[in-house]
Amino acid sequence: SIGKFALGLGLTRPESKFFRLMVLFWQSHEPETKEKNLREMIRFKQVQDLRPLLQDQFDYFSKWYHPVVRELVTSKNFDGSPEWISQQLQPKVSVAQVKQSLGLLARLKLIEPTDLGAKWQQTTSLVSSGAEPHQHILTTYHQNLLKIIQAQILKIPQAQRDVSALTLGISKKRIPQIKKRIQAFRQEILQMVSEDLHAEDVVLLGIQLLPMTKKPSKGKANE
Repeated sequence: SIGKFALGLGLTRPESKFFRLMVLFWQSHEPETKEKNLREMIRFKQVQDLRPLLQDQFDYFSKWYHPVVRELVTSKNFDGSPEWISQQLQPKVSVAQVKQSLGLLARLKLIEPTDLGAKWQQTTSLVSSGAEPHQHILTTYHQNLLKIIQAQILKIPQAQRDVSALTLGISKKRIPQIKKRIQAFRQEILQMVSEDLHAEDVVLLGIQLLPMTKKPSKGKANE
């Protein structure tokens, strides 16, 4: 019935296409389909005119290595070249991808050229996603991070990593309490590392709190 609604609303052809993408985005339950529809919506000229950085924000959260590149530019050993950054990254990221990442970070004003112009520097030591990015964009970003963790966990020596998990039986009221503790811990870590102006290593700190049980359906408490 999308076409009938578009006709009834008197939408133009481009508006009808955008309306279709919007409906498909909200009704889809497949992450890949939602991401595809969201990307197409962002490409519309009207969206670009109103929110010119939205595509860059989407791209920033679509790749795991953009935040890592941002941290590497503060390294004392950074010679200013994309080739150096490419050599440091694991899993492997090409020089061309690093160049694109640097351009993206510059457009988002997350890095800027130094006074000498040969290198980059961070515009601020701390970055938070805040409330700006769409929830689906952040979900996709977290999915990508989990894939990287899964791929790297067997490649990195145990002495260089710390992976742990707790399986807890808790009351419902504990979940918001635990979330607040995790959020406070993240802020404490961010404040601590904000004093490290020259990165020697870039690490990924992942903290996951996920419910592993379903809510019982009404009338089916025994299932």
